[in-house]
Amino acid sequence: MHLIDILREDARQASMYLEVITLLVESLTLYICHYLSVNVTLILVHFQSLPLTH
Repeated sequence: MHLIDILREDARQASMYLEVITLLVESLTLYICHYLSVNVTLILVHFQSLPLTH
């Protein structure tokens, strides 16, 4: 019975760590996507404005 309690506690901690890792990965992915989309937009605007300046 005691062993089962220990295992249950380990499983609870493991799932908690998994949740934290998942959150970190999700926020990192969102950040990267946002960063890339902003950069792509800036590059497109830059290239579109090039013919106008010449």
